[in-house]
Amino acid sequence: MKNFISKLAIASVAMILALSCTADKSTPEPIWESAALVVYANIGEAHVKSGLATMDISKLEQELDTKAELHQGEVALLKSIIRNPNASGFNLNKPIYFAVGEWVDDVNRYNAIASVEVESATAVDNFLRALDKDFSDANVKLEGNKRIAIIDDEGVIIGYDDKRMVIIGSDDEACDLHSVLLKHMKYAPADMSTFNGYDAAAYLNLNNSYASMLLEEGFDVEQLSSYFNENASVVTGLSFDTGSITYNIEFAGVSEDVTKTFKRANASSLKLLEASPIAVLNIGVNGEILSDLANVAIDAAMAELGGASNEFNIYKNIALGVIASINGDMMFALSDAEGRIVEDYMGDEQLVFTTANALFTAEVIDDYIMKNIDTYGGGFLTKRGGKYSVNAFGNNITIAQNDKLFYVGVNNDGEVKKDSAANEEWSNNVVGSYLFAMVDFNELFKSGFGRVAQRVLLEDIRNKREREATKRVMSSIDRAYITLNGNNDTVRGELMITTSDSSKNSLQQIVELCYDLALN
Repeated sequence: MKNFISKLAIASVAMILALSCTADKSTPEPIWESAALVVYANIGEAHVKSGLATMDISKLEQELDTKAELHQGEVALLKSIIRNPNASGFNLNKPIYFAVGEWVDDVNRYNAIASVEVESATAVDNFLRALDKDFSDANVKLEGNKRIAIIDDEGVIIGYDDKRMVIIGSDDEACDLHSVLLKHMKYAPADMSTFNGYDAAAYLNLNNSYASMLLEEGFDVEQLSSYFNENASVVTGLSFDTGSITYNIEFAGVSEDVTKTFKRANASSLKLLEASPIAVLNIGVNGEILSDLANVAIDAAMAELGGASNEFNIYKNIALGVIASINGDMMFALSDAEGRIVEDYMGDEQLVFTTANALFTAEVIDDYIMKNIDTYGGGFLTKRGGKYSVNAFGNNITIAQNDKLFYVGVNNDGEVKKDSAANEEWSNNVVGSYLFAMVDFNELFKSGFGRVAQRVLLEDIRNKREREATKRVMSSIDRAYITLNGNNDTVRGELMITTSDSSKNSLQQIVELCYDLALN
């Protein structure tokens, strides 16, 4: 039972907030003042989107019937919960949330809280017993209409009534868990309107000491903090929609040192690119500022290595000059690619590119790049009419500058195309963005390189079920988009994956795929 309660607490939550002895049901829990991390899930909405309520799950129900460890009543309960999660006794039409942080007052110090609304405490009793047969033997006490279970040696307490379940966790042995729990059960659920529109979401206070602790294993916290102002925070959320999955992230309190390196894109280079490209990456760049930042970073790195040679500094200055000359859109694009299998010197087979149709463009303020190409590339490049060209491994590479637009084309002449990517449905999303990226998986898998890659991938999967799953996943993904925008001290990022079936919610497609692969 202890492990069960502990897992439930962890899986359900964590938080920290100020307590008020006079709090009542009309006063929302003050999460945001002291929380380092808040996590939110809208289970009810996700269940609707999953299609489980109307899906044919007879095979799953038959599978449950075969479980000897479950008695008939437990099986019936689990079946009803799959159809309607509220049969668990919880009101999952309202969001679940949990938070973690640190708060110290005159009486208690604690660091975690979880909350979920309840429709029926009796139904919750039955649900918990179905999860754990020993639940009835746990240290559960009735206090009026409240059920209270304390796990003293694990610093966790759980309490619920016909309105709400609250889980409190603390690493402070002196913390009066029971008192803290009762205070929190007097609060109304916290205001989660920050997460409206998301099926799952999280908030992180970047200047909270607990947040620094959570981040320090994967990031240089001191370096990370230099990118943000005081009271900086992150809100991130996941949404399942018809024909798409969207992941959003919003940084508030971003330093000007970050935002000033970007310029808003104008997407003018798309007209040089054929329609239906495989992939596009467009970045709006303030090259002068980026060059200064790169110079500082390079000098610091070289200082740690004992200093740079004169030859290194020559090449560094050329590279920094190239960056400084860019002011505006910088685009990388792939329109077609061929590939084949070759053996390396060890006799191992490798998939390599053979030919491609690709384009790199950069809006520039002068002819600095072309002058350096003229100086250092004249020995192996052919110059005709202001354009440089060279044939490399069967690919014709063109280097040129047209007014303030520098470009390098691989089997692409850099000329305006009659049927160009500027007419694509997604092209308007490039305009005004800091960054935009797109991958068209249909076009990728149609290309020669994509076909060979698929064959190699599937041949390496010996398990028939896994191979079928891989094929279905590849066929179900349409495109992926990444967009970065912002204003003032806020930067917003979005990753959207569209599905081949545009008529059905993406979560339902995922559930149906998993169900078919698991039980068919």
